[in-house]
Order: sequence, then C-alpha cells, then structure tokens
Amino acid sequence: MFQKFVRERIEGDGATLFVRRAGPRDAPPLVLLHGYPQTSAMWHGV
Repeated sequence: MFQKFVRERIEGDGATLFVRRAGPRDAPPLVLLHGYPQTSAMWHGV
C-alpha cells in the first residue's frame, strides 16, 4: 500500500511522531493527519 514511502520516527520535545515520507526532500511538505481510532492507511488513496 505504501511501497514508495519511507517510515520514520521523529522525536522532539517529549513527543515521538511516526511519519511516512515520499517524494523529493526539497518539495513542500504535505501533512495528512488522522484521528483516533483511524490509522495512516486511510490516506492510501491520496
């Protein structure tokens, strides 16, 4: 489902974020948030 994405954990200020990253690193970021009890899988079609 997310074959072209890299999974990462970003830590900062007492919180850890799980992210999936794809595309050029110099491109503008696009942040897609989900709510509980959903997961990042809800964005697979975007």
